[in-house]
Amino acid sequence: MCRSIAAGTSMNVIEIDAASNNGVDNIREIREEVAYRPTEGKYKVYIIDEVHMLSIGAFNALLKTLEEPPEYVIFILATTEVHKIPITILSRCQHYDFKRISIETITDRMRDLMQEEQVEVEEKALRYVAKAADGSMRDALSLLDQCIAFYLGQKLTYDNVLEVLGAVDTDVFSRLLRSVIRRDVPKVLDIVDDLVMQGRELTQLATDFTWYLRNLLLVTGSDPCIGRKAGTGRYIRCSGTSCLCKGRWSGTGGANAETGTSKRSTGRCAAGSKEFQTDCR
Repeated sequence: MCRSIAAGTSMNVIEIDAASNNGVDNIREIREEVAYRPTEGKYKVYIIDEVHMLSIGAFNALLKTLEEPPEYVIFILATTEVHKIPITILSRCQHYDFKRISIETITDRMRDLMQEEQVEVEEKALRYVAKAADGSMRDALSLLDQCIAFYLGQKLTYDNVLEVLGAVDTDVFSRLLRSVIRRDVPKVLDIVDDLVMQGRELTQLATDFTWYLRNLLLVTGSDPCIGRKAGTGRYIRCSGTSCLCKGRWSGTGGANAETGTSKRSTGRCAAGSKEFQTDCR
């Protein structure tokens, strides 16, 4: 049975892609099929991937089956956007959250794979790919595969990874931050314009710049002398501005949360203060 499930030939484990099968008719077919007992084993399992893509009518059709499921049927609803699932469905499900994988674990795994494949890669390059994957091993391996494909037969360096992913080195962030602190608008625009002409991804720029500011906050916060000299508040306000410029929250959730708590722990209050509003403008 385990081999048939792994091979995708089991009649008792059915996987459905809700992104392409999101209509009421698709759910009605499931309701008709659950009337039949499993051909082998105790249970019949339906895995609905990307379940948040189902239409409202499809959710309503599924609700009846979830309310009174046969004893031999198990539904596994997989999603990355649980907030889009109606509460009537959520209230009838057991909820399991999968945690992000640490950067160290992802880096170690990629290092082992590169040794097996006999591909030479810089440690710094692996760590950047692991960070860019945002806790997903699958995304990390996909990004690493892209980088290797661009530089096949060559040593994969940190600069190569930045080039492929459209990212920016920390030296550029340092120059950009200094210009922002000095309020040197022409210099800031020149730096951004150079990045645009190089084909850099501005969304990735905003994400990485937010993390750069977050790391500076950690440094200044751990040493009061450095914090007073560097001006921790300026990093906090710049980080808040970076988050607003990005226009979305994915990929920088941790940095945004840390920035927000830093505002309050340093007494630099809230986004409604005049000082913060002035900096954001």
